[in-house]
Amino acid sequence: MYLNEILPIYCFFHRNQILNQLRQDLGAEDMKLARQSKTVPHYQYIVNGLKAEKYLQKNLPNYIVTCIAQLRLNYSIIYNKGAWYDLGMFEQTMCVYCGGSNSLAHLFECQSNSEEKNKYLPNCSDFIGLVHKNIKIHDYNNLYYFLCSVLKFKQKK
Repeated sequence: MYLNEILPIYCFFHRNQILNQLRQDLGAEDMKLARQSKTVPHYQYIVNGLKAEKYLQKNLPNYIVTCIAQLRLNYSIIYNKGAWYDLGMFEQTMCVYCGGSNSLAHLFECQSNSEEKNKYLPNCSDFIGLVHKNIKIHDYNNLYYFLCSVLKFKQKK
């Protein structure tokens, strides 16, 4: 037999091992490139490995899971309660309340949101760390309610 006859047979019988190795190699490369991202720096907080994050396994309501996933992955545009909110990460927009640069992290830092932050997230000093930790269900709920409150307030103005 010639190599061109053996190779397809070998690939057929070993396809699961070949695909598993390819999946691992591509996943590792994706993680490496994500951590090196200059455009979206919060990717450095992505955990090693290709397993699902623990918050996906906590039986949280879909609206909270969606919110957390958007915070972790998108960082600029959030869909909440039927509306899209562009937080201006990729544009130089300024906060109409304090003049600071608009971003998702700015929602947590802006003094105009301090009442909501004290109500829902009184012990939060590191927003990006909070979003990327596997925290308690109560904290995920509070994070969601904080965002709902702040985004609703921003929409009114």
